[in-house]
Amino acid sequence: MNVQMPSKCKIGEQIGIRITVFNYLQTEIEALVILGSSPHYEFVNVETVAKAESHQDTNEHHHLIFVSISLLSAVS
Repeated sequence: MNVQMPSKCKIGEQIGIRITVFNYLQTEIEALVILGSSPHYEFVNVETVAKAESHQDTNEHHHLIFVSISLLSAVS
């Protein structure tokens, strides 16, 4: 897994966080990426081209992704 994000941001600024999940197995995998909640930020959902589903509950932000054999999926 690789996480790309700015090291700093200003109050009120929107930033993007890209998480790349790699699959080196010989079968498709299902991965659940969970981002914990905080009173210091809020989530803005941006859809991607990848097969991804997401939902927002009161505590966490979830992305369920399916990663094909020898490919990768990105969550942004």
